[in-house]
Amino acid sequence: MPETSFEKKINEIYNRALKNGGLLYFENTVINKVENDIEFQIRLAPSLAKKPTDNIGKKEIIVNPNNANEPKVDPFAPYDQQLFVEEYEKYIILLNKYCIIPKHLLVVTKEYESQANPLNPNDFDALWHCMKQIKSQKSLAFYNCGELSGASQSHKHMQILTLSDEPPMSSPICTIQDKKPGEIFELAELPFIHYLSFIDPQKLCDNESSDDKSSDDKSSDDKSSDDKSSDGEPGQYLNKLFHSMLSILIESLHNQLLSSEGGEEEEEEKKGKSSFRTLSYNFIMTQKWMMIVPRCNSTHELQIDINSLGFAGMLLAKSEDELECIKGVGVMKFLKEVAIPKKNL
Repeated sequence: MPETSFEKKINEIYNRALKNGGLLYFENTVINKVENDIEFQIRLAPSLAKKPTDNIGKKEIIVNPNNANEPKVDPFAPYDQQLFVEEYEKYIILLNKYCIIPKHLLVVTKEYESQANPLNPNDFDALWHCMKQIKSQKSLAFYNCGELSGASQSHKHMQILTLSDEPPMSSPICTIQDKKPGEIFELAELPFIHYLSFIDPQKLCDNESSDDKSSDDKSSDDKSSDDKSSDGEPGQYLNKLFHSMLSILIESLHNQLLSSEGGEEEEEEKKGKSSFRTLSYNFIMTQKWMMIVPRCNSTHELQIDINSLGFAGMLLAKSEDELECIKGVGVMKFLKEVAIPKKNL
């Protein structure tokens, strides 16, 4: 399909910021590794290890002692104007300063909110506002929630990638034929706790086409309540589906803790308690499905970071050594060790 006006705007801002040095793209090579009939992608980006250090690149944010809910150092306040795409309701849409995949979008709350908070209807409104306008490529949204999720900043931000094809994890998901949209299920071949659901495309239909409606026009549309914007119905639907999965996830973790008994299960119990107490998880959404995965560690014991993209089937290695470590351990086992293993696998 041809590019929408939104996509054209992103391309223009991306190319300008890249040319002016406001945005850095790191060359990478994609290595495919097939496990359990899933063709995982490992991106090797050695130059990323030399990434400049500034506020956006830091892994930790100092907490303001006068207000524990507000960070003292916040890379999004103020944000870099070179990366600005547009405002939408309570959100700022930016390009990611450090790109492994071009035109990586950030959807950031205007006012500080914690990255440990779950997604809400407004968040889904903002995500869908962007995703529905990406039509020349596939879109993948994700959210790293909590301190063990692989999140790099404590200011709440969702992320969207534009891809030439569906992410690798779509392969086993889209072979499922006996599940209806809204029905929550698991994949037998994944050895870690996770929950999935297909998205009903009819619930995402807007009353009017917005492909080429200008952002200024959208911003001037009548505003609705705090929990519902111009894309309110899709946002409400996606939020309800997400929270259904989150409730089942919490119940599953609770039951797993209750069933854990000494011996070899003690270590798994500790992992479950860690994730349950912090509610750290990764959330992934395409236009067809959504998935949630609880976490027990933000980093593998080999000191390799994993965020939501790992569970979409897309991993990152910053060196040949890291690449060989991931291949040596095995991608599925690698993911299992930072997630929470299923009891029977």
